[in-house]
Parts: sequence; structure tokens; C-alpha cells
Amino acid sequence: MKFVTQTLAICFCLILTAGSAQAVSWIGGVGGAWEIGLNWQGGVVPVGGDLAVIQGSEGAVVGNGVTAEMWRMNVGSAAGGDSFVTIESGGSLTLGVLPDTGAGARLRMIWGGDGGPSTSTVNVQGGTLVAPEGVQVWSGATIAPGDDAVFNVTAGGTATISAGSFNFTSSGTGGRTILVDGAGSSLTVSGQTLLNGTTPGTLTISNGGTFTTGSGTITGVVGGAGGTFVQDGVGTNHP
Repeated sequence: MKFVTQTLAICFCLILTAGSAQAVSWIGGVGGAWEIGLNWQGGVVPVGGDLAVIQGSEGAVVGNGVTAEMWRMNVGSAAGGDSFVTIESGGSLTLGVLPDTGAGARLRMIWGGDGGPSTSTVNVQGGTLVAPEGVQVWSGATIAPGDDAVFNVTAGGTATISAGSFNFTSSGTGGRTILVDGAGSSLTVSGQTLLNGTTPGTLTISNGGTFTTGSGTITGVVGGAGGTFVQDGVGTNHP
């Protein structure tokens, strides 16, 4: 009987650990390298069950040979200012690494607010990004001109949303742009890609980039209102 009680206690602790996300905030100051603990509040790099919070003009860089893994990531601040994360060639960033994280395993790009213009930028610059539950723009207050959300896949980078949507819908007047540019660069979305809103969002595929959406729906571009789809070179769209 004693053995059974101990086993249940251990299992219960494991469940609590898997379901609780610890927010770890980026402070920068040591060259922008993701893997350096001193760039993070508390001196510890975010891991499996953590929520990584990227704010500030010195962006986080996931460089060659670096593997970044966490539960979820927020990029940007409703207080204003520019924030960005870059995943360089040979680097990878994967969200939702714990088995029971549910729909929260997403990349949230935060913009707008009363603190002045803000830009949230994600650059998949030759590296690899996996966001199982999707990408979402989110604002804590008013979205106005000068507030921008930018998602770039370039230099042969790959971004994959395996079980969610790319939601760039907005009721404000800020800009939302998605760029997939260059041979080998690809964005794959299993669900919908949403670009509609008060101000059109823009999806551009150029110079051999590839965009694939599994659900067949690009709201605001195909069968919707407000979005803009631009394709040149040999980029391919698979709606």
C-alpha cells in the first residue's frame, strides 16, 4: 500500500509540471545569442515547458547549431517598441515540446497598445521553426498605423504549423505581412491562413519560395475580403 501511494504522488507531480508554464523573459545585453543564460531574466534559458517572452530592440538570435525548445513564445509588447527573433541557418526553434500542452503551443506576435508604435518581427532566416498550434497576432489595446507584425521566411528557411492556423486577422489599422522568399524557403500551414481585417494583410511568395496551406483556405485572399496575395518568380501557392 505504501508503494502505491508514493507512485501516485510522483505521477501527480509530473502532471502538474507538464501543465504549468514558467514565463522566462528576454533581457538581452550579451550579443543577442539565445543560448546564453545571461540574456534571460534569472540567468536561465527557457526549456520544454516554458513560455519565452521576447521584448526589446535587442532581438534574440537562434544561431547555427542552437536548438531552442519551449512550450510557447510571445514576441512583442503592447507597451510599444520593436521586438524580434531571428532563426539563422543551422538553428531551430520548436514549440510545444511537452506531450500535454494542448492548444497553447503557439507563437503569439504582440503589437499595438497605448505606449507608441510597435513592431513584432519573426525572421526564419535559413533556420527551422515548428509551431504546432499556429501563429497568432494579439493586441492588448488599440492598433494604429505604425504598428506592424512581420513574419519572414528567407534564405532557405522552413516554417511549419502542423496542427493549427496562421491567424493574421486584425480589426485595427496596423500592417501585417508574410514573406516567403528564395529557393528552398517554405511556409507550411495545416489550417487556415487569415489575412482579413480593417487594413489588408499581405502574403508574398517570391524567388522560388513555397507556401502550402492544407485546409485550402486563405481568408482575405481567396474567397474573402481585405487581404492581398502577391506571387512572382517560381513561388508556388497550394490552396
